[in-house]
Amino acid sequence: MSISMGESSIFSKLSSVGIRPEEYIQFFSLRKWSYIGKSKLLVTEQLYIHAKTMVVDDRIAIIGSANINERSMRGTRDSEICAIVRDKDMVDSTMDGKPYKVGKFAHTLRMRLMREHLGVDVDLLEMVERRFSQIEEFSSTDAGKTASTLLSNRSAVGDVTLSAQVELATRYLLKEYDGTSVYKGLLTKPVGSGRELSKAMIDTFDDLEIDHKLDDIPYSYSFNHRAGEENIGLREKKNFSTDNRVTEESHRDDIKGLGTDRYSSKNYRSSKNKINEALKSVASATGLF
Repeated sequence: MSISMGESSIFSKLSSVGIRPEEYIQFFSLRKWSYIGKSKLLVTEQLYIHAKTMVVDDRIAIIGSANINERSMRGTRDSEICAIVRDKDMVDSTMDGKPYKVGKFAHTLRMRLMREHLGVDVDLLEMVERRFSQIEEFSSTDAGKTASTLLSNRSAVGDVTLSAQVELATRYLLKEYDGTSVYKGLLTKPVGSGRELSKAMIDTFDDLEIDHKLDDIPYSYSFNHRAGEENIGLREKKNFSTDNRVTEESHRDDIKGLGTDRYSSKNYRSSKNKINEALKSVASATGLF
């Protein structure tokens, strides 16, 4: 039985009983072509040894090599392996707009995979998330809450911890360590809630994880960070190859990264360069004061 193609597929059977499968499951595929070497030789015979992943309700993840077909499911032909993760480490989230407990592994796996599908630089985003989680943690302490701009305004209503998070995060991002303009405009301020508090917060930050042995890059990258770049040194003198399936100029442009995904566009390259510079800047920073 196929998952998504044909009248007998799982998709069709769900649709026949009034269920819209696309609201619960999506399919993504890796392209099977690329370029190799400085000469940009077209390769259309790449082999992917892959597994399938399903995340259910952000609580269970199943990762395995088997297909939903006879030779995989009988267990006497193809060799398959599968892992099921039922996470007991639960975190707060939402489902259908309501509070919901999700498994930490399953939830973060789904979030990361979707970011990769959308072309987000997961290394930079996760670095930002880690830093902001540290700011949130510090803002929840008694010392961190003194940065709240609500404490000196009796008529103000709001979450003191959230106010402190906004104040401290703004200081960190804009390097306004003495306090933002809103903070400076307060008539009274808690003692030690200015520059001293900003420094105390930054002192609690974890150091960046740097692997100096990885390609001489002074900062770490995930496995897919350089996806689409040439693989220098791999059969560069291979004879030029063609694919008879590429018959139109629009198809050829799509292969070159000039199609819908704009993988080779100037905007994409410019964005990638800016991200690289940002990572280098963060990794090489030795102090903020």
